[in-house]
Amino acid sequence: MEFDVNRVLSRLTVAHRKANEEAMCEIGLHSGQVQILASLWEKDGQSQADLVRDLCVSPPTVNKMVARLSDANFVSTKKCPEDKRLMRVY
Repeated sequence: MEFDVNRVLSRLTVAHRKANEEAMCEIGLHSGQVQILASLWEKDGQSQADLVRDLCVSPPTVNKMVARLSDANFVSTKKCPEDKRLMRVY
């Protein structure tokens, strides 16, 4: 019984991931970009350094993903009013 439940859960996970990736592809998103959007959903206006820590990816990866999301009008970036060196992602 336990083996059957594990197999069903594994297949369900794969099917869910595939359906999610297909749906995101239809609107021009990739799985990593969705994670940035989800993080911003929880806390809008994060810096790229915050996103690096939250998602456990490298700064260049976040920079590239944010740039592509910005180009596609999924996010916008603004300089932080308190610290002009920081860019906030919305």
